[in-house]
Amino acid sequence: MTQRPKWRSSGVPFAVGDTVLIADGTEPRNSWPIGKIVATFPGKDNKVRVVDVQTENGILRRPVHKLALLPEYTGDNDRK
Repeated sequence: MTQRPKWRSSGVPFAVGDTVLIADGTEPRNSWPIGKIVATFPGKDNKVRVVDVQTENGILRRPVHKLALLPEYTGDNDRK
């Protein structure tokens, strides 16, 4: 049988303070809201399954599969 590596490795866990893009199937991708994780809720296996995200419109509770983790901007590569 063929092993499926997609399900064998775990991705980067979401943590408080991470900046995320909130996927919304009703809106085009360029208008998805951005937010910051304020709380995490792990499942029985201690993997984060649900998070609370602070947006400009309030706090939303979303499953992690509806979020995209954005890389942290450090400002080191500023264009001149």
